[in-house]
Amino acid sequence: MTSPGWAGDASCELTTTGRRTGRPHAIEIWFAARNGRIYLLAGGRDGSDWVRNLRAEPRVSLRIGGAPRTGRARVIEDGTPEDALARRLLVAKYGRAPTLLCVNGCG
Repeated sequence: MTSPGWAGDASCELTTTGRRTGRPHAIEIWFAARNGRIYLLAGGRDGSDWVRNLRAEPRVSLRIGGAPRTGRARVIEDGTPEDALARRLLVAKYGRAPTLLCVNGCG
């Protein structure tokens, strides 16, 4: 499957719902895309606020290439085939292995 034109953008804007406040929390973050899924880097691993937010409320929104998208996020389990795919995509794009999350249904 061919990647959409925005897949080469350097970053996207991720908005989660604050787990304590219930308010939107937006950050700029690295990503890779493949087959309708968007994979995100979690530099702070499970300690990142946005990761803790999406664990509490998986509905998220993204803005990539100027277009808004919505979806449900989940943490990808280490050692799975999806983990290996996402790591290859993100290393190819950014040159390092991340902690991985996948947002489905927003591609």
